Amino acid sequence: MSPQLDDFNRDGWAELEGLLRGYVARTGHHLHVVTGGVLKDGLPVIERGANKVSIPEQYYKVVLDLEAGKAIAFLMPNVKLPYPIEHYAVPIDEVEELTGLDFFNLVEGQESMEQEADTELWIPAVAAGDVDPIYAPSLPRGHFNTVQAKLYMGRGKKVTVVGKVVSSRYSQAGHLWFNLDKQYPNQIFSVMIRKENLVNFSGDPKAEFDGKVIAVTGEVSKFGESAVMVVDGEKKLKVFGRDTQ
Repeated sequence: MSPQLDDFNRDGWAELEGLLRGYVARTGHHLHVVTGGVLKDGLPVIERGANKVSIPEQYYKVVLDLEAGKAIAFLMPNVKLPYPIEHYAVPIDEVEELTGLDFFNLVEGQESMEQEADTELWIPAVAAGDVDPIYAPSLPRGHFNTVQAKLYMGRGKKVTVVGKVVSSRYSQAGHLWFNLDKQYPNQIFSVMIRKENLVNFSGDPKAEFDGKVIAVTGEVSKFGESAVMVVDGEKKLKVFGRDTQ
């Protein structure tokens, strides 16, 4: 356990962890991640308790994707971050120099990978209208964001998923599709209302929910590489915050 300021832990650090979870969900790759604080003499300490735990001024994550043959590090100050996440991407070599540690030293080709700091692989280009998944700890108990939804694919368990409708369309067959948080072709979670079930809605669900943050309840299935939930009535789909908690 290492102490982080609340504004850093809840915002920048949580965003970075969400970014890496999103990378795994998007690619299906396994990541090797080393996390720590940069320790040095003279750091302030937590006075209460016998251990006098140091409060680092900087934290890092060192990340390796063996399947892609790529690696990167993020080095962040322990403050409310003033810049976007990509500003804090650095070569692993820089973290090694600060910490005196040698990461992934048994990995073939690690020397060249540790000189990289290109964020293009790790942070996908954001399409106009796309949004980050909702910060999971901020959701009510029993509610999950669109990245977490993938964990429930094919498990036959009813869950409630929350996200923003960033695109919607009627298919040629007349079914209504919503993409939450990410648009096609980068969609991570979709909602489908079959044509025959549209009569179970009191109005036009496309007009009602387009651009809204919604909570949808049901079982999560796999559709291609993304998660999908099929709903058959308006009781299972609500604007988030309106009788959903």
